[in-house]
This record gives sequence, C-alpha cells and structure tokens, in this order.
Amino acid sequence: MKDVAAEREWLEYCIRCNESYIREYEKLIASAERQIEEERQARGKAAMVARDRIEHLTKSFIPWQQEGLKNAQESLERYRSRLDNLSFVENDGQLELVF
Repeated sequence: MKDVAAEREWLEYCIRCNESYIREYEKLIASAERQIEEERQARGKAAMVARDRIEHLTKSFIPWQQEGLKNAQESLERYRSRLDNLSFVENDGQLELVF
C-alpha cells in the first residue's frame, strides 16, 4: 500500500513540476517575441545589433524553448495518463500497483 501511495505522490509531484515548466517556457517564449518586436523598432547602428539579436531569438532561442515546452507537455500527458491508469490488485492480501 505504501508503494501505491508513494507512486501516486511521485506522479502528482511530476505533474506539478511539468505544469510549472510549461508556464515558464510560455513566459520565455512570450518575452522573446516581445523583444523581437522591440528590436524591429531599432534605427541606425542599433539596427545592425538588433538584426543579430532577432536572428538569435528566431533561429535558436525560441525553437529551443518550444522544444522544451513540447517535451514538458508530452511528459505531463504521460504522467497524467499513468496517474489516471493507476490501479490496484490484491495479491496474497497485499495491494499491488498495476499499470
């Protein structure tokens, strides 16, 4: 029974962590998108630097964050599915965890 409770607790913890990761990735992506819009307003010499920043954000930073977001969402789905499918069977008077 303790194993089942521990597994449930672990899955709930993993779910909370991934929900937090998702919120953070979404914030980072939104912030980068706002920065791109601000950089597009640059003029003169600042425009050259802004172009490099925009390129970094669009070709590297944002895709990296989107990949992290996707991974966190997939993990969240797996943990929720495992928690939903958590069931028990009795074996020699003991409850055992079955997936």
